[in-house]
Amino acid sequence: MTEWTERMRRELADVEILPLEAIKTLPQCGEMAGGIYFLWLKGELQYIGRSRDIGYRLRLHPYAKVPISFDEHTALMIQQGRLIENIDQLNRELQRLERAYIAHYEPPHNDLYANVGT
Repeated sequence: MTEWTERMRRELADVEILPLEAIKTLPQCGEMAGGIYFLWLKGELQYIGRSRDIGYRLRLHPYAKVPISFDEHTALMIQQGRLIENIDQLNRELQRLERAYIAHYEPPHNDLYANVGT
């Protein structure tokens, strides 16, 4: 466990983390859905990310500097649609949730040293 992971687990102890079994049964996201997304390969969690438009973000993954192979995704959707009343509040909430889930599950493709700002 890294220092970042330990710190995030302490700071975000109040965030309710769903068990992996529940995350696997979350729906795939629709267009214009914001939230936390989970990439899976052969049933194993590979990566956790956040986006205000998960569908768009998933289309970009194959073109990333280091592409992540996945055959399925699920999403914990926080917001639906393009009209966002308080974008700063949404960004803070997404960052908080993403950090909590990454610190809890430590997926192999979330490079904690590269994502210190996450």
